[in-house]
Amino acid sequence: MKNIITIIKKELGSYFNNPTAYIALVSFLLLWEFLFFKSVFQVGVASLSNLFMLLPWVFLLIIPALTMGTVAQEKAEGTLELLLSRPLRESEFIIGKFLASVIFLMIAMLFSLPIAMWLNSVGNLDWGVFWGQYIASVFLASTLSALGILISSLFKSQVSALLVTAVSGFFIIIAGLELVTSRIPSMLIPFFEQFSVLTHFESMSRGVLDLRDVWYFISIAIAFLVIAHLLLLKAKFGNQKKVYRNFQLGTFLLVGIILMTNIIGARIPGRVDLTEEKVYTLSETTKETLNSLDDLVEITFFTSNKLPSPLQPTLREIKDVLKDYKTLGKGNIKLEIKYPSGNDKAAKEASSLGVEKIPFDVIRAEERQLNYGYLGLAVAYGGEHESLPFIQDTSDLEYQLTSFIVKLTSENKKTVAFLSGHGEKSLTEDLQILKRELSKQFKVTTINPESLQEEASLTKITPKNTDESAIETPRTIKIPAEVDVLVVAGTSEEVSAQERTELKRFIDEGGNVFFMIDNIMASPEVGVAREIPTTLADFVKKELAVEVKKDLVYDLHSNEIVQAGGGPFPVRIRYPFWARTVSTQENLLITKKVQSLVMPWVSSISIDKTTADENSIEIKELITTTESGSTQSGQFDIRIDQEFNSSNLGVKLLAVSVSKDNSSRFVITGDSDFLVDRFTSGSSGNLAFGMESISWLAQEKSLSEIQFRNQTDRTLQFEDENQPNIIKFSSLAIALIVPTGFGVLRMTRRKNAKQRSYEI
Repeated sequence: MKNIITIIKKELGSYFNNPTAYIALVSFLLLWEFLFFKSVFQVGVASLSNLFMLLPWVFLLIIPALTMGTVAQEKAEGTLELLLSRPLRESEFIIGKFLASVIFLMIAMLFSLPIAMWLNSVGNLDWGVFWGQYIASVFLASTLSALGILISSLFKSQVSALLVTAVSGFFIIIAGLELVTSRIPSMLIPFFEQFSVLTHFESMSRGVLDLRDVWYFISIAIAFLVIAHLLLLKAKFGNQKKVYRNFQLGTFLLVGIILMTNIIGARIPGRVDLTEEKVYTLSETTKETLNSLDDLVEITFFTSNKLPSPLQPTLREIKDVLKDYKTLGKGNIKLEIKYPSGNDKAAKEASSLGVEKIPFDVIRAEERQLNYGYLGLAVAYGGEHESLPFIQDTSDLEYQLTSFIVKLTSENKKTVAFLSGHGEKSLTEDLQILKRELSKQFKVTTINPESLQEEASLTKITPKNTDESAIETPRTIKIPAEVDVLVVAGTSEEVSAQERTELKRFIDEGGNVFFMIDNIMASPEVGVAREIPTTLADFVKKELAVEVKKDLVYDLHSNEIVQAGGGPFPVRIRYPFWARTVSTQENLLITKKVQSLVMPWVSSISIDKTTADENSIEIKELITTTESGSTQSGQFDIRIDQEFNSSNLGVKLLAVSVSKDNSSRFVITGDSDFLVDRFTSGSSGNLAFGMESISWLAQEKSLSEIQFRNQTDRTLQFEDENQPNIIKFSSLAIALIVPTGFGVLRMTRRKNAKQRSYEI
């Protein structure tokens, strides 16, 4: 170990005492970060995924330059024989060189940490994913460095070592891409995909330390270093062929074992999930669902033996998830994997369960060809089934599987009813996504107003010359006893006195209501908005001590980007009236999975705490603006290009939860547009908030906990328009100034040390 440490110190000293190393380091960092900052703020997400996805390609520039002289330079200068003639083993020499280059690259990659801290300050960075990306980068650097040392052992010329290392590194990066696999025999494709460092690097960069990926990097690096060691032994034992052959045989056996363990080990799962939300680990909701099964649920996975390269990681993840379900099912989950391609019986079964052949675009012989295959599954129970015809990615696979199991096995689902007939949002037109997701856990229905058929109204005297059809017939609603949650998704027409009486009866008898109050109707086509006088705001204020005001909220710093203007060059600008809100921590059952959501043209809310205390009403804040929130009232101007008043800014309350008499529950928002399909499809937080609110009202554990844990909103939110430039140029400045400053200081100290006179 002492010799290895000595070699490491020697190598690191050669790096840090050489101006060329600093030039290479600064060039690497500036190029790496510059490419990242070209797009990060356009994407607007607090993630370093794009930064680390660039790393394999940038490594092709720095690692060959770093490793080209590790052995080749020693050969060219004639110092290799001198080093190895000392009490230094060849293995110690190779390991020391290898560890020194890896340590140098680890230091270089630590310059991603300031960028992570900057993004975390304006977003919600997943630190688990970041450290997973960093660890993956260390493994990638180790493998490519080991390759570079191997190539350097083959040459005396450093230039030759550099070029061959770059080409070899490029090959093992792209080996699993369709660019390569489309041009090789089908039987070799799995080997090439398994051999590609990019496949394993991308897998670990998700924030998952998979045993198969870790072993791949370790074993391949060992293989490269062992072969490099063998090349040194060849020079040493060139005249002792028998001794060398023993080493040669041992090396070949070790490399063979490494290859076999990678092929066999690809079937052995085992991983550590570093992500904050544990998105690659089955949730507690799924575990509880599987533990509660009392009968057999069948999961049949249909796949093809030959799938395009981009789908191979998806296939591996699907199999891992299904194995987890089988394990946790404790005998109540029956898992079968079938291959319908070329098997008529399996193909007919797949078709009967709703899984059909899917066309895949494949490149063969320089041409795009259309192939067909299977990648879907079906869940069956009690003679019924649900299916996923095609699994394109695994981001919502757990949610889909668990919701299928709940839907098929649940006997007594609670009922969620949507009020209609007063200008509310329509389930079939406006709220299709919400309805689809709710239907997996609840019975979803609609309550329509009915005409009052009282005798008195039929026999009333009608004045002469009056059109009887013009007389409005009173209407009412009847809320069935089986309704657990009533949803009022905005009202723009009058709710009659009889209907209000029925609504109050429902509340008094312990009913739960989701009130989405639209006090203002926006007309973006003309750039104005108007008050709606016929809402239930007065009813909510009287019964629940919560007032939805007749104003429009905007947030100057936390808002959505909208597209303005037409033609070939539309402009994307921020729109303060589409506030990107903040969730509080007062009711974690609703907001724990909701980082933020978009609320368009929302009204503010105030709480009458005195009335609430007098009537034992518990009110908790759910959603607010940032401290940059304000309101507009009176004359409503909702044009995008207007000047917004920046005085009297502060936090505005937008949604609350209410508990009354420890029985009834309510959620009240100043907007209903946030749950329409346009916003639930564009912002995961919107749908999550709607689902969590209804689940809390129904006192049910929400399946959305599964769906939205891997869709956490990590949008960047800047306090001012200069902040992106501050982050970008500060990061680039650190990458330039810190290595340069350290290099200048070190060179100056070395120069001064040389000029000193020493007495013997």
